[in-house]
Order: sequence, then structure tokens, then C-alpha cells
Amino acid sequence: VIRQQQDQAGVDQLALLEGNLAFDLNELNENIKGIMDVARKGSDKGMFNLGQIKDMKYKEEILALLTKNNSIIRISEDYFLAPQFLPVNPDNSTEFFLPAFAYCQMRYQYKAYFHKTLLLNLFAKYVKDAKIDPSIEVKRLPFWRNGIIISKGEGSSKELVFVEFVKTSEMGIVNIRTMKPFNNRGLEKEIEKTFDELNNGWTVDKQISVDSIEFFNVKYLECKVVKEKQFVFTQNCKSYTINDFKSLHNFDKLPKKLFISYSSKNADFISRFMTHLEILKTSGLIEPWYDRMIESGTRWDDAIRLEMKRSDVIIFLLSPDFIATEYIMNTEIPLAIEQFENEKAKFFFVQLLPSGWHRTRLKEFQQTDNPGEKVKNII
Repeated sequence: VIRQQQDQAGVDQLALLEGNLAFDLNELNENIKGIMDVARKGSDKGMFNLGQIKDMKYKEEILALLTKNNSIIRISEDYFLAPQFLPVNPDNSTEFFLPAFAYCQMRYQYKAYFHKTLLLNLFAKYVKDAKIDPSIEVKRLPFWRNGIIISKGEGSSKELVFVEFVKTSEMGIVNIRTMKPFNNRGLEKEIEKTFDELNNGWTVDKQISVDSIEFFNVKYLECKVVKEKQFVFTQNCKSYTINDFKSLHNFDKLPKKLFISYSSKNADFISRFMTHLEILKTSGLIEPWYDRMIESGTRWDDAIRLEMKRSDVIIFLLSPDFIATEYIMNTEIPLAIEQFENEKAKFFFVQLLPSGWHRTRLKEFQQTDNPGEKVKNII
């Protein structure tokens, strides 16, 4: 990177970089150290401009070298950022905002520590194109040495994800925090893929959680749960199913999550229906759920909404009592149609008893006993 020079005494030390020769490596290192010291000691820690290094030798070549290996990031024509020298903590106004990132459903755990190149590469990807105003104090920007708030989109469609770097005496942890449950099609998925690429070659445990409290190693879930078909498991006296994690990770050959909606007055039918489904359940093809499986102490409305969102297939057992149930017609059916239209789930219905379903929105969709349909696409 340093332009080729030759003095009367000749070239004593040579380094070939990018096709250019640098002589006297001690001088090269001193010049690099001088630029990094400006970033470290400036009034705005972590940021510097060309005016502050105007008298340094070979500054353009050294800046090109440091930028290429992500030690510094060019944020404008004249300004540069050195993430490793940023303030340790965020500005008070930013810190006040951080609890809004209430969901932490994915994290990476490193033995002893995570290498600073991880931080540098992440900043380089998401900061260099962020159109940062260099006139703003560094402490007021949405990133600091141990965290970065990444945004994508504009207006009501804008997405925000907080990536948090945590160091303890025993390990390093990177948390991916969101304001809503993990979206497999959102910005957090893109950041996950970035980390998977950056972690290539490093020893790291990738962990996921459905409640932001209990975390499970992805490799454990793949090897011990999915392959051995132990789809229901317990940790700290709480039961989980592998389908709880499907929005966080793509597992092979998972049983289909089946949500069954019915009227409580048709309890005999649901018992008989579950008996018919038992062979599919024990074969690992489906995992059925209905409201009798709601755990005590759980808000039933929240449980039903959550289970419907997790489902691959939704089945309605139709009867006059079903049609007359306000919660089913005003909540469950609209949720099922939304899941269907967003291609997150399929739904069907079975007519238990003659009813007026053809006078509802269900007439637009497929029922399982329609004699006019030869292929019903039923899982």
C-alpha cells in the first residue's frame, strides 16, 4: 500500500502489498499506529477526519489498507470510523430505548471470547452504507463498542434489530434482539445469515429460544431431538415441542403442526378425531393441538393465537354450535385465513353435522368431504 520509494542507501526491508512496495516496516507500523491513535484519543472517540492526519506520511495508502481489512470504515469523503475505539456504552437516550428490544430468540455463544474481527466485519457491512452525518457526535449515533442498532426500510415498514456484544469472564455472547417475535423473513434473518458466514471456522454455539429465557443449542435440537424423533422434551420443568422452534430454524422432516378448532359442545367428536390422528402422531407425521392442551395459568386467548401462528395445517370441525360460537367466527377463522393468505398455513374443514357454513366466509375455501374435488391436497 505504501508507494515504492528508494533512497541512496538502497532498500533494506521490503513488503509486497497490493503490488506496491513498502520499505522500513517499522516506519509503516508507526504510521498505522499514528492514525489509529487519532481515532482512539480524539474528542469523538472512534471517529476522525482527514484534517486530523493531514501531516502524516503515506496517509492515503494506509487508509486504503485499514479500510480494506475493516479496521476502519469510511463513512463520508473526509470522515472515518474505528469501531474498536467507540464509547463502551450508548448515549443515555439510546440506552433508554433499548428495553423496547424485548425479544432475544437467537444468540451466539463463544468459548472465552469473540474475536474483534467479528465486530469489525459486522460494522463494516451495516455502517458504511448507513449515510451517517459526521457532524453528529459519536455518542449520539445508534452504535457503540458493545452494540449496534441496525435498520432497514423506511416509514411504517422500517425494521430495527439490536445486536448486543456481551463479554464475561468465561465467554463472549452476541445477542440478536428484536421488538417483535423473530421473523424468518425479516432483517433479523439477514443478520443471522451474516453471523453464520462470519462464524465460519470459529468455535461457536448457536442457540435459539422461544421465550427469550431458556436457550437451546441448535446442534442439540438437530441431533438429539429431530433425528431421534424426541419431538417433545423438557427443560427446567417446562415442556417444549420441536415445532415451537420452527420459526427460528429450518429443521428437516419435522412433524406438521396441526391446529384443531371445534365447539366445546362437540367434545365427543374431538375425542374421536384425536383417536383417528394417533397413528399419524406416533409415526412422527403430525403434532396435533387443541384447546384442552392449554396449560393451567395460561391466558387461553394468547395460547390459541400463538398456536395458530405456529401451525402448518388448521382444521375446523363444523357444526351448528361451531357456527354459533362468536370467538371462532370472529377470531379463529380470520386468523386462519390470514395464515393461509400469507402462505404460512393451509386449512380445511370437516362437516360434523349439517350447518350453515356455506353462508359464511368458509364457502370460499376447501372442505375435506367435497365430492367434486378428486385431489384434496390433505397432509
